[in-house]
Amino acid sequence: MADHRVALFSRYPMPGKSKTRLIPALGPEGASQCQVMMTERLLAELHQAPGTAVEVWYAGGDLARMRYWLDRRWPGLRYREQRSKDLGCNIAAAFNSAFAEGADRVIVVGASLPMTKFL
Repeated sequence: MADHRVALFSRYPMPGKSKTRLIPALGPEGASQCQVMMTERLLAELHQAPGTAVEVWYAGGDLARMRYWLDRRWPGLRYREQRSKDLGCNIAAAFNSAFAEGADRVIVVGASLPMTKFL
C-alpha cells in the first residue's frame, strides 16, 4: 500500500509569538487566533484526503500543548518538532524523514496558505 504524507508546518498559537507580522493590525491575541484558524482550516481539509498521513511539524509550545490543541479534533496526527531556526533545514528534514520511513509521496505545506484547496 502506498504511503502518502503531508508535512504541515505550523506554530503553537501563543499570543505575541505567532503570526507576529499581523500583531500591528490584529494585536497579539488576534494574531494568535489567526494562527489557530489557519491551521485548523487546513487540517480539516487534509483530514478529508483518503490514504494520506498528516504530520504536524510545529514550532513553539511543546508536544503536550500541540496534542491538547489538536488531538481532540484530529486524533492520530503525528507530531514532529521543528528543530532548526532555518525553515529550509526543517523542510529538508521533513522530506528526508518521510522518505527514510518509506513514504512514496510527500508534500510540505504551511498553515499560512489561506486559500489552499487539496480536494
